[in-house]
Amino acid sequence: MQVLLLLLLLAGFLCGSCDGAAGPIITTIAGTGVYGSAGDGGRATAAQLNAPTALAYDPGTDRLYVCDYNNYRVRIIHLSNGTIGAFAGNGVSGSGGAGDGGPAVAAMFRSPSAVAIGLNGLVYIADIYDFRVRVVYANGTVDTFAGGGALTTSGIPARSAWLKSPSGLAVDSLGNVYIADSGNFTVGVVRPDGILTLFAGTGGVDFGPDGRNATASSVYAVYGLAVDPLGNVLLAEYVHCRVRNVSRDDGVIRTIVGSPSAPNCGFADGGHAEARLSRPFGVASDRVSGRVYVGDTMNSRVRALWPNGTVTTVAGNGTVAPGADGVPAVATGLGTPAGVAVGRNGTLYFADQNFHRVHAVDFGASAPSGTTGTTGTGTSSTGTSSTGTTTTGTSPPVIYAALFFH
Repeated sequence: MQVLLLLLLLAGFLCGSCDGAAGPIITTIAGTGVYGSAGDGGRATAAQLNAPTALAYDPGTDRLYVCDYNNYRVRIIHLSNGTIGAFAGNGVSGSGGAGDGGPAVAAMFRSPSAVAIGLNGLVYIADIYDFRVRVVYANGTVDTFAGGGALTTSGIPARSAWLKSPSGLAVDSLGNVYIADSGNFTVGVVRPDGILTLFAGTGGVDFGPDGRNATASSVYAVYGLAVDPLGNVLLAEYVHCRVRNVSRDDGVIRTIVGSPSAPNCGFADGGHAEARLSRPFGVASDRVSGRVYVGDTMNSRVRALWPNGTVTTVAGNGTVAPGADGVPAVATGLGTPAGVAVGRNGTLYFADQNFHRVHAVDFGASAPSGTTGTTGTGTSSTGTSSTGTTTTGTSPPVIYAALFFH
């Protein structure tokens, strides 16, 4: 009888698409669901966010960085004790790199759209409508890292460049900083010598073909960037509804989720080429399991590409509703899951722009392989309070397609 009960429980975990689906549980780790800016220094679940977008996890400190877009700030969730604090931005919109050279918490941001953890305690923040990327040093001061200039050619000092819409960031193990410029329809890379060069894209908006060097294929509205354990760079193309991979070895670009031949937005789980996304925003790579997570905004889901090439849903049931706590992640509605990140023991974090929350789904360090249904399929491989006006309000009834899409 005990063996039978164990088998039934296991079957319930694997049957993510069944009624009464079981599986990894979703919890809210930040935000009340009411938009606002209050709560620094207290419990993150009692704090208010306003359209959180991108996330970045720092394994060295066990902190989760959140781009609190409409509050003009980046905030920190201290995962060890569940509190939230200010990291960058004073809560007042500003431009021109206002506050450079001083404390990051006193600086102004206009539209923090992406955040990435660098080497030696550096944190990079893309400010899409201030047309620059800022860097926060380990001592808490901020400066412009890229953008703010007028040059548009490759092979120039990063601070001399004109970034039209820096929308995504990633940093690899060598300290190379990848910048998605969705306005110029390119991805650039800043090497440790400070020189910005073209990494992907032609500047065109056509549906770029696979199987060629990334600089010879168009990339359109890249919002999410990530680096996988092998050093390959992952790009989420928002408009073309696909995720692509640029090989570290030969620089060739290929589609890994979505249609490789023509724009085809929608929803479908299954093989990576048959799977469909609808406005993918964030992308993250799990170094332990080998999974790639995607914030599938307009499907109100988080999706996963497993090492065997299968795409499944790991959070959200496709309905637009505030995420419920303490239930299987695939059994609850969501708003617009955007930024995604992976923490310790394979925990998935994602930001729900529409409902002003950050959620966690704990898969554990040894998530079962060969799972089916919507819980996934595959084998395992790989501070200080800020200033500014506090605002509150109820969640708007419409979905943010992408706050900075143009």
